[in-house]
Amino acid sequence: EVALETDNETLTLQPGTYLLSYSGNVTNTTGNSGLAYYLNGTVIPATQSQQTVDSAADTVNLSNIHVITLTEEAEITLRNTGTNSETISNLNANIIKLA
Repeated sequence: EVALETDNETLTLQPGTYLLSYSGNVTNTTGNSGLAYYLNGTVIPATQSQQTVDSAADTVNLSNIHVITLTEEAEITLRNTGTNSETISNLNANIIKLA
């Protein structure tokens, strides 16, 4: 069971093993661009993907796949880890319960 919180960004996951993945094209930013899943407000380092964007006209792809085991209920979000705002197109984010 997954619950979407009122901020329309936070999912509450029950204990279990999950496959987390995402892929998206980032534009309209310069400098360090990044995405990662956060668990209870703390970045999950193994889910982080970063690239340097030289020009706002450039497009870079950020993607990652990771398996995580939760022993208790937890809140998860996918967030921008870069220092600037960014536009993400063709975003595909998955949270699949494996066990």
